[in-house]
Amino acid sequence: MRVFYLPVASIALFAAVLFFPRVGGLFIPFSPLLLLLYLAEPAREKISDILFLVLVGLCAAFEPFISAYYAMTVIFTAFMIYRWQNKPESNWLPVAASPIPAFILSAVFVFFTDSMRSSLTENVTEILKVLVEAAKKAPETGAASYAAVVEKNMDLAALSLVLIFPGIIFLTSVLVAYFTKTFFYKIKKQEHEVFRLPDNLVWVMLAGLAFFFMGDVYMRSVAFNTLLVFGGLYFIQGFEVLRRWVHRFRLAGIFKAVIYIIIFSEPPLMLALALVGLFSIWFNFFGKPKQDETGS
Repeated sequence: MRVFYLPVASIALFAAVLFFPRVGGLFIPFSPLLLLLYLAEPAREKISDILFLVLVGLCAAFEPFISAYYAMTVIFTAFMIYRWQNKPESNWLPVAASPIPAFILSAVFVFFTDSMRSSLTENVTEILKVLVEAAKKAPETGAASYAAVVEKNMDLAALSLVLIFPGIIFLTSVLVAYFTKTFFYKIKKQEHEVFRLPDNLVWVMLAGLAFFFMGDVYMRSVAFNTLLVFGGLYFIQGFEVLRRWVHRFRLAGIFKAVIYIIIFSEPPLMLALALVGLFSIWFNFFGKPKQDETGS
């Protein structure tokens, strides 16, 4: 019972968004890490597992949607990483599979539930109206011209954004899963496992991107979702390349932090890393292993 504070803290951090909407989302990425540390804790007991499930059930009675999302993202992510740890031959699987339940459920809601799609579209439309008005009041930023285009196609823009919600959820969830696994291995002093997708998955990506050439907005959204899904996966693969070279040059921690902050604050750099990850299928961007370098 002495480690029961870990799952309690995991739930509290995830639920923080309800009480602190503006900053609560910043705590969510730490939620699966705390639960994963609990699962791997030798002092964990069955009674604490039971109490944790009871606590999740009580939360579901008051906030069923948030609790279901917690189960599909946090619990599933922690379980996958815990179950597949120290298996280098399939190290990509827990990270890539963690977002799948939330991705599938959101896709069902968005594509096959008219009421949910209409409600989300209305909410997104209101948000777009606010953003358009703000852009009009700041013409010096150059955003006014884009705002005018959005205003003319407000309904289509809102629907298009709603249709890519599954891809956005997958993208954010897979990044959380990757860094959860990375920090967990670091805390447990386990050797880092380089994330690398099976090369033949690139054909799945190309098949999904083929929907770009369809005229229907729903069909084209399949391509955009595919782009977000594989963009996230290949970004992680590209980030592994960057990580390898940063460690090879033995940069100080402060310089590593600066590099990573710059990467995540600049979308073009994130896109560049995703392309590096994609082309690492055909080109070896990792360089020679250390033993080859010393032997040559």
